[in-house]
Amino acid sequence: MAAHANKYPHQLLGRQQQRVRLRSRWRWCTTVISHFGRRLLDDAIAFYDAVRSLSSALLLFPL
Repeated sequence: MAAHANKYPHQLLGRQQQRVRLRSRWRWCTTVISHFGRRLLDDAIAFYDAVRSLSSALLLFPL
Protein backbone atom coordinates (compact mmCIF):
# COMPACT_ATOMS: atom_id res chain seq x y z
CA MET A 1 0.00 0.00 0.00
CA ALA A 2 2.82 2.38 0.90
CA ALA A 3 4.65 1.50 -2.33
CA HIS A 4 1.51 2.30 -4.31
CA ALA A 5 1.20 5.65 -2.48
CA ASN A 6 4.83 6.37 -3.40
CA LYS A 7 4.32 5.45 -7.03
CA TYR A 8 1.17 7.56 -7.55
CA PRO A 9 2.64 11.12 -7.31
CA HIS A 10 5.26 10.25 -9.93
CA GLN A 11 2.50 9.14 -12.32
CA LEU A 12 0.61 12.37 -11.63
CA LEU A 13 3.74 14.45 -12.28
CA GLY A 14 4.40 12.54 -15.51
CA ARG A 15 0.85 13.14 -16.69
CA GLN A 16 1.12 16.86 -15.95
CA GLN A 17 4.43 17.07 -17.82
CA GLN A 18 2.88 15.22 -20.76
CA ARG A 19 -0.06 17.63 -20.80
CA VAL A 20 2.24 20.67 -20.71
CA ARG A 21 4.41 19.21 -23.50
CA LEU A 22 1.32 18.52 -25.60
CA ARG A 23 -0.01 22.02 -25.01
CA SER A 24 3.31 23.63 -26.02
CA ARG A 25 3.42 21.48 -29.17
CA TRP A 26 -0.17 22.50 -29.99
CA ARG A 27 0.73 26.17 -29.50
CA TRP A 28 3.74 25.75 -31.83
CA CYS A 29 1.55 24.04 -34.45
CA THR A 30 -1.10 26.76 -34.30
CA THR A 31 1.58 29.47 -34.55
CA VAL A 32 3.13 27.86 -37.63
CA ILE A 33 -0.27 27.21 -39.24
CA SER A 34 -1.48 30.76 -38.62
CA HIS A 35 1.79 32.19 -40.00
CA PHE A 36 1.67 30.09 -43.18
CA GLY A 37 -2.08 30.58 -43.48
CA ARG A 38 -1.69 34.34 -43.40
CA ARG A 39 1.03 34.18 -46.07
CA LEU A 40 -1.13 31.85 -48.19
CA LEU A 41 -4.10 34.19 -47.82
CA ASP A 42 -1.97 37.17 -48.90
CA ASP A 43 -0.66 35.21 -51.88
CA ALA A 44 -4.20 34.13 -52.83
CA ILE A 45 -5.47 37.73 -52.65
CA ALA A 46 -2.56 38.96 -54.77
CA PHE A 47 -3.14 36.14 -57.29
CA TYR A 48 -6.88 36.95 -57.43
CA ASP A 49 -6.13 40.63 -58.03
CA ALA A 50 -3.65 39.75 -60.80
CA VAL A 51 -6.13 37.40 -62.49
CA ARG A 52 -8.92 39.97 -62.23
CA SER A 53 -6.76 42.74 -63.71
CA LEU A 54 -5.56 40.36 -66.46
CA SER A 55 -9.12 39.31 -67.34
CA SER A 56 -10.29 42.93 -67.39
CA ALA A 57 -7.34 43.80 -69.67
CA LEU A 58 -8.29 40.89 -71.96
CA LEU A 59 -11.89 42.11 -72.01
CA LEU A 60 -10.78 45.64 -72.86
CA PHE A 61 -8.39 44.49 -75.59
CA PRO A 62 -9.79 41.33 -77.23
CA LEU A 63 -7.23 39.30 -79.14
